[in-house]
Amino acid sequence: MRDIDVKINDTIRRVPVFQLLQWKYAIQLEIKGMKVARRSVCAHVKRLFKIAKQEPRENVLGAITDVLDQYAGLVEEQEAAAGKPHPDRAVSTTSPTAYIDNPPANPDVVRRALGEAQE
Repeated sequence: MRDIDVKINDTIRRVPVFQLLQWKYAIQLEIKGMKVARRSVCAHVKRLFKIAKQEPRENVLGAITDVLDQYAGLVEEQEAAAGKPHPDRAVSTTSPTAYIDNPPANPDVVRRALGEAQE
């Protein structure tokens, strides 16, 4: 499990990334009116990071989202430096849409891949 140091409101805590994701989506549900737990997740995060009680949920959610975005950018930079492609951005060579960006030299290959009948 990956733990990262999170600094919000001059308070630094070591928090698992999964926990940040849980807080993010729980606060989103609280904003929409759903109760996630007995106590408010947003209130828990405010106590943990010493955020004022009057601070709106949207600001707390924004702080958590900013931390997650920074972490995602850091991971992408590390993977790019290591030469690993991001799994969400990998292009499948077996799918017909793979030929849109990199068309093969022979158009018959495209027809076969798309399942068109040869004339």
